[in-house]
Amino acid sequence: MLTVGPWASADDAPHGFQDALRSLGLRALPPRSVADAVADALADGAAPGRGAPLVADVDAERLVGQGTAELLRLWAGVPEVRKVLDTAPGPDASLLDRLAEASDEEQVEIVQRLLCGHAAAVLGYTSAQALDPDTSFLDLGLSSFTALELSTRLTTAGIELPLAAVYDHPTPSSLARFLRAQLVGGR
Repeated sequence: MLTVGPWASADDAPHGFQDALRSLGLRALPPRSVADAVADALADGAAPGRGAPLVADVDAERLVGQGTAELLRLWAGVPEVRKVLDTAPGPDASLLDRLAEASDEEQVEIVQRLLCGHAAAVLGYTSAQALDPDTSFLDLGLSSFTALELSTRLTTAGIELPLAAVYDHPTPSSLARFLRAQLVGGR
């Protein structure tokens, strides 16, 4: 089996397709490049038992910067992506230092402010203070697309947010408590 990533000529691509791909770290391949890459993969022995070769133009830094934890696990075997993942920062050291010096209640407040800042940006609010931390994300305007964007922003900041967490912890305050526990443990 052979897997081919997105490909299209500029004339054939639906409006916004190329931009959507680039935002995910994928670039559409010109048809001629796809044909050449497929021929090379088959010549190199794309055979059963060796896994499925993938023909794709991957921007590893953008993929790592934009990808959710689930997406990054899928791409971790690609050498270019692995290299970027291995050098990607974890949670901001200053954030971890502030959490280490704070009481449990203060830790939740610190994480909640960070979370609300990212959520406000994703949801189009003017500031983090415009969000009521006890209002459900759905009532604040969260959709599956904005949940993905929020997860991506937090992952970029070094805080892993599984996509389901915004539904499992439906308010900013409950999600902040969950993220705080992830960052500092059950202290």
